Amino acid sequence: MSQYYQARDIVLWNPSSGVSRVFRAQVRLFEDELSLASGVGPMEADECEVDVEQFGTFAAALLTYRGTSNHQILRAMMDGFVITALALAERAGVEVRPSGLVGRQHDVQVGSGQVPSVETENDLRQRAHAMLRFTPR
Repeated sequence: MSQYYQARDIVLWNPSSGVSRVFRAQVRLFEDELSLASGVGPMEADECEVDVEQFGTFAAALLTYRGTSNHQILRAMMDGFVITALALAERAGVEVRPSGLVGRQHDVQVGSGQVPSVETENDLRQRAHAMLRFTPR
């Protein structure tokens, strides 16, 4: 069984039900963390409407949130979700740029020796673009 994420009559993604459940749980988690609605509507009859403008704002806030922390564990936990959000935004034709939280540091890495950054914003964007071939419509 699969579920459809769509923007009006454009299908953005058609993941399996299990992948969809994980994605929706991460959406809710980051809506709470960022105090920002995602634009991902309720799942009804295996279909979900996505408000692409609102989702673009949400994806930009995710990218900014990730970029304003140097905590490598947080970044690693976020990367897969951020890449997926960027891929869906790209498919929807939304340009995502960091915004809002720029300059405000949070969840700062402490301890001996800093772990080098896992991926840059450009790396995430490249992976998001490549992921589009694995996000069936």
